[in-house]
Amino acid sequence: MEKLPFNARNIEIFQWFIIGLTGYFLLRSGILKVLKTSEYNKAGTDANTSLAIAIRQAVNPWGVDWAIEFDGTSEGELMDVAKQITDFESVAASYSRLYAENLVDRLQKELSVQGFQQFIGAAKAPKNSTTVPGTTPGTNPTSGKIESLFAVGTATVFKFEDSAQIAKTVPVGQLIGQKIGAYYITSQGVRRLYYLVRWTTLLGYKEYKGFVLATQTRQQ
Repeated sequence: MEKLPFNARNIEIFQWFIIGLTGYFLLRSGILKVLKTSEYNKAGTDANTSLAIAIRQAVNPWGVDWAIEFDGTSEGELMDVAKQITDFESVAASYSRLYAENLVDRLQKELSVQGFQQFIGAAKAPKNSTTVPGTTPGTNPTSGKIESLFAVGTATVFKFEDSAQIAKTVPVGQLIGQKIGAYYITSQGVRRLYYLVRWTTLLGYKEYKGFVLATQTRQQ
């Protein structure tokens, strides 16, 4: 008689595995429900939570989670919301707590590449900055071509997510990245022109963005 591939001990281990897995998902579901309720309760007093909800309504107009992939997107409403955002990270955190998904991932699914760049450019523009007239994210305002920026001297690139932190320093003559926007930023009473640039890892799997002082760059 062939030996069965399982025995009482294996069955018991499998049963405990199923019980543990079920408990994990029940606990996770309960925690997410509490977080979601807490976020909704803040909507009336917290602007970032209200904006996160407004984004969800624009990308999921039917209001049913399972329909989000095919119920359309109101890009006009999304852009209107983007212009109201002053703290993108807080809005993204509220969105994640409410809907258990990454806001950036959702926006990339719902918008074209250009639409996504326009949304992020509007949502993450520094509070004390103004967009340079005539510029369009990702293009040269005069030629319509994407520009590559190279360092003049040592160029300091500040993080897109937190412009108070340095993302990288680039040696003279080295490629900084592609220019996708331009902003006048006032700091300590001095108004300077900064470029919003993007670059990828060596293998191109991950994209980064940051601000660099225009005078530290040359275009090519």
